[in-house]
Amino acid sequence: MATTEQQFAAVFDSCYSPIVGYSMRRIPNQSEVDDVVGEVFMTAWRRWDEVSQIENPLPWLYGVAGNVIRNRKRSVARHLRLVDKIGSEPQSHQADPADAMAGEVTQALNRLSFDDREVLQLVAWDGLSHIEAGEALGCSANAVALRLSRARKRLATYLEPQTVPHSSDSPHISNSESKASHVS
Repeated sequence: MATTEQQFAAVFDSCYSPIVGYSMRRIPNQSEVDDVVGEVFMTAWRRWDEVSQIENPLPWLYGVAGNVIRNRKRSVARHLRLVDKIGSEPQSHQADPADAMAGEVTQALNRLSFDDREVLQLVAWDGLSHIEAGEALGCSANAVALRLSRARKRLATYLEPQTVPHSSDSPHISNSESKASHVS
């Protein structure tokens, strides 16, 4: 006599591909397909006493997949309606300057190399000590301190306001160009 796990594995093996195909024909996003298929088989496992009594569980699994997909679509539709409603309501508050600064910091971080971002995030965001960050990065605490110092300097340069040259800041005209303009 096969165990419950073996019976479930047999159903999973025989029905996985058809459930994936069913889901792919209804959902364009592969990651959502994976989520739907996972949810279908989790439901089957939770209700295994019922499923194990069915001679051919594939139609039952199709029904579950259809319900999961419909629930997801309803959830997305509710979310979009809420976003539209929020977007159409007049905003009475002023924009938070911290939001703008957060955007600037994120852009500056994205301009850094992976190594610079990683050391900054481990120490500043994750709260690791230099010793702990060194363990995570595979280097010494002193190396972390050096990397962190350099990363902070690079980040600071990306956060500095960019100056736009004014007309008075234009490059100097060479003497020959200057003479040519006076002759004309």
